[in-house]
Amino acid sequence: MSNAVNTDTYLTRLDKFITRMNAHDIPGVIELYTEDCVLDDLGADSVVRGHEELFEFLTGMFTAAPGMTGKLVAACDDVDRVWVEWGWHGVGPDPAKVHRIVSVMRYEDGRIKHATDFWRGIGAESSQS
Repeated sequence: MSNAVNTDTYLTRLDKFITRMNAHDIPGVIELYTEDCVLDDLGADSVVRGHEELFEFLTGMFTAAPGMTGKLVAACDDVDRVWVEWGWHGVGPDPAKVHRIVSVMRYEDGRIKHATDFWRGIGAESSQS
């Protein structure tokens, strides 16, 4: 039995993710995903499959919102999944507004295998803040 400490907790994984997203480090973000990853972006009604499509998706997102940054609001994990609430700003018609996104990420061998993002349209006005 190994006495090694597992430092690859879900919080360290999320810290890597948000740090790379905030830096708009596309290759760095992509290496956090498996080669056959799937991203279900329910807010945009789109599905991204694999590294090539993920590269195109991230490039388009960062081009459209060059000032986009986010922060972790809350998170919890269970075996191979992580549930995360994010606060993102720098996007849409009001760059100062914080947009809430909830993600469910399933991991395989320490990398994101499948992610589902839940959010309302960034350009749409909502009745709640």
